[in-house]
Amino acid sequence: MGSLKYPTENDFDAYLSQRGGTNNAWTGNEYTLFHFDVKRKHFASCLDKFANFFISPLLSKDSTDREINAVNSGK
Repeated sequence: MGSLKYPTENDFDAYLSQRGGTNNAWTGNEYTLFHFDVKRKHFASCLDKFANFFISPLLSKDSTDREINAVNSGK
């Protein structure tokens, strides 16, 4: 998933990885938990990319279908 500000899909994962960070998410019945960690000096730029998923997400049909399948496969 991308955002209007950062439209490239999977950009956050690559950006975080290049800075020694990690991220993960899991979905329960009522909510989804997202988290990431990164060195302090990279936190502000990573938080900006992460926050934009919620501020202005790009929800393409393909990426949405993949996420739905991922959630359903875990049930």
